[in-house]
Amino acid sequence: MSDVHVGHLLSDYAFVTISLDISKPQVQHTWTTSSNWRNLSLSEFETDLITSKLCSDLPSLDGTSAAVDKLTALWRSDDVTLGQALSSHEDAP
Repeated sequence: MSDVHVGHLLSDYAFVTISLDISKPQVQHTWTTSSNWRNLSLSEFETDLITSKLCSDLPSLDGTSAAVDKLTALWRSDDVTLGQALSSHEDAP
């Protein structure tokens, strides 16, 4: 820090300027890959989701903690994941 300058006082405030000898860090680039969401068929995805185990018995869910536990168990199971449902439509034309 150098060139400290305190300007005129205004009431109990003052404008202070300083020079800092710091350098800007280098930009780090990160590469990511993602799905081409423009090619996602929403109607097909909706059909797959509605017919999945996750949504197959919604009328039986009564809002109790047991129902929440059931949905949570389904969500965490290996055969019902949103990722799997999405990945089946990932390469759609």
